Amino acid sequence: QVSRLHRALRPLRKNEPPAAPLPDYPGIDMPPETLLDPAKHNRPFALAGNRKVCNAVIPDHMTLIPYGMFAGCSSLERVVIPPTVTHIDAYAFLGCEKLRYVELQPGSQLTHIDAYAFAGCSGLISLTLPCNINHMGAYAFAGCTSLSAIRFAYNEKGQQTEKNLYPSVLDGIAPALFAGCRSL
Repeated sequence: QVSRLHRALRPLRKNEPPAAPLPDYPGIDMPPETLLDPAKHNRPFALAGNRKVCNAVIPDHMTLIPYGMFAGCSSLERVVIPPTVTHIDAYAFLGCEKLRYVELQPGSQLTHIDAYAFAGCSGLISLTLPCNINHMGAYAFAGCTSLSAIRFAYNEKGQQTEKNLYPSVLDGIAPALFAGCRSL
């Protein structure tokens, strides 16, 4: 399933418009608001292709959003990520076209966003990341056509402020990090 999405994003690696819409997945039934169960959902592709989940709340004690966990979730609009999550694995939200809100809770310890993590999330408009982020993988935001702002949360004198300034700990800009983000 991920390889089909990967092929659909191939034109973005060549700075061309996508040839076809991202493929649809067979759905898994689940209620619209979902508090994830780490014992059940903390594994690769745990919710991939789910057409019913609209709002996902990651539990406080999870530290990783696994590989392809939400890939192809066509109805996912909002995800709440607790401060304990340090790593968003590759393809975690690949092709979540309706994803508009990624809420990183205050005090986020997120340091890693792997390749293709948010690729194809065409509904994503803006994103605020913590200033301690040090890695964003290749094509992490490729195809996020509505993405118009990326801000970083800094703590200054006990107050959280948002700036468009890249953090100094960021290990560089990966190839095609924002490929196809024509609104950015």
